[in-house]
Parts: sequence; structure tokens; C-alpha cells
Amino acid sequence: MRPNVLLVTLDQFRGDCLSSLGHSVVRTPHLDALAKESVTFARHYSQAAPCSPGRASLYTGTYQMNHRVCFNGSPLDDRLDNVARFARRVGYSPTLFGYTDQGIDPRVTTDANDPRLSTYQGVLPGFDWLLDLSEPYLPWLAHLRTNGHAIEDHVEALISEPERDESLSITAFLTNTFLAWLDGRGPGEVDHTRPTPRLENGRTPTTRRRSTCRLHLLPNGTAFTKP
Repeated sequence: MRPNVLLVTLDQFRGDCLSSLGHSVVRTPHLDALAKESVTFARHYSQAAPCSPGRASLYTGTYQMNHRVCFNGSPLDDRLDNVARFARRVGYSPTLFGYTDQGIDPRVTTDANDPRLSTYQGVLPGFDWLLDLSEPYLPWLAHLRTNGHAIEDHVEALISEPERDESLSITAFLTNTFLAWLDGRGPGEVDHTRPTPRLENGRTPTTRRRSTCRLHLLPNGTAFTKP
């Protein structure tokens, strides 16, 4: 049976801030536990910065000089293959939870006023985008309103996050949305927009666990499952 694959991408994360790699202050017990069961590439470096260029290298397996994404908003050449397209060709159904921050190639559009040309928060070709958590995080804000927190501005919502129960955090919302979907299906990429305290302090009050779903974790990475 072909395994499911979970690719977890960490944005703005210092690779040396892991206690498993000897950091003197930072403690990351759950990442350390994962490292004990995994292969750690201690000399694996992001090919570019900031977000979009680094992601473009990760998704396409090419250097920045080849994919040409130089800053957030640079279009990604649609002729390049990527991890989602490859996974789909071999029978997976790659589904995105979060965002991939890739600008669309203008050559695949037919209208100069196409709104996708004015944002760098596009979806990587090949993914089905099930939960859009690009700014301003509208699904999460709606979730907060449903739970009695009428916050309209996403910056305010992020700043005030410590004042609310962590079950209402954007991380909990994203994770629980993914797990609820996974109960009935399978493939997806979980891309958290914020750190995940429940994974680092040992507390898991809001996120349901699945003992029957086999998700194979890749360092740096996305989740694909067979449909």
C-alpha cells in the first residue's frame, strides 16, 4: 500500500534553534523526538530568501538562478515542474491547507486585469487549495467571530492571540480543519502561519489525534495521500 506523505514547511525558522542540534537555550522536545526517528540534514540550507524564493526552490528542486523567483511577488515560471504536479502524476491528490506564496506566471493568464497578477499569495500549480490562510486569514477570522470574538483586522487578531484560549489560535484552527478533512479523505499540506505551542510544550488540548492514519513525515516539508 502506498504511504501517505506529510510535508511540513516551516516559515521563518532558524535551523540552529533546535535542542537536538545542541542549542544552549531553546528546547524543542517534540521536534527532537521526530529527529530521533528521522534523518537530520544538519548542512541543509534554504536556497534563497525571503518566503517565495525559498519556497520556489523547495517546490521545484531548482536553484534561484534557474527558477528566477527573486522576491515575494516574482512570478514562478509555469513551465517548471514541481512537487505537487509530480505527486499528482503518480496518483496522489495534493491538497493545500495554508498557503504557498507563489506568484502566477503571467503567460497563463488571458486578462491583464486578472487579480492573481497583483498578489504573491498564489497557490502552487498542482495543489487543490482547500483552506486559504493567506493574509488576511479570512476563514480564521470567521472562526473567531463564531466563537464570540468579533475581530475584523487580522493583524489585531494575531497580536491579541495570547489573550485567547489556545484552542482558538490560528494554529489550532488550521490543524483541526486539516484533521477533520483527513477523517474523510487524506491528502494535504499543513502549513502553519504561527508557531505551534501544543507541539512544543507537550499540551494537545484541541487537536484530535489519529492513530489509524499513517502520515510519513519529511523534514522541511508537504502531505500527500492516496485518494
